[in-house]
Amino acid sequence: MNNVSIVADNSRNPDRIASGGPDKQRQTGVDKMSTIADEHAGSDGTAIPLEAMAAHLVDRFAKVAIDNIRARYELGQLVANTRYDRGCAKGTTGLDRLSNALDVHSTALRRCARVCTTFTRDELEAMLSLRRPNGLPVTWSHLELVSEVTSRHTRWILVQRAVAEGLSVRELAALIRDTRQSRRTTPRQTVSKSVLG
Repeated sequence: MNNVSIVADNSRNPDRIASGGPDKQRQTGVDKMSTIADEHAGSDGTAIPLEAMAAHLVDRFAKVAIDNIRARYELGQLVANTRYDRGCAKGTTGLDRLSNALDVHSTALRRCARVCTTFTRDELEAMLSLRRPNGLPVTWSHLELVSEVTSRHTRWILVQRAVAEGLSVRELAALIRDTRQSRRTTPRQTVSKSVLG
């Protein structure tokens, strides 16, 4: 593969040539990867292995995901505390006002409230401490699905299974459906052992 750089034609703008502006040179994908590797070289100048860089990025993605989930949880607490408050305009509620202020549909806000009223902060933190096989925590969508399950014990088993097996949201939804169908036809003790693990 050729490592080719494209130099922009700056003949019409001499100021950009002198200042080394953004059009000075465009890098190819190979050049960009070399730059990333150079930026991630160890203090002795040796390159950090690709696996170590990938692990570092996964850790960063996990931290961002956890921060996002915590923010949604706090939003859910706000919704839960204000959804029935009457607003200034006749017939509006706190949920309506919050929905308008955030430009978020009220259904999404109700789901945030359901998650935060279903899981305590300690339960949330316990779930966020778990890692799926890809190194990331459960997603907010996983939590929304599991929050529809009434049994605290079953919710915890579902989250643990979703994490251990790296279940997608669709796979988790199917597992919840199977669990509900089994509960209708099978005694409780059997369901816990057969469907949930």
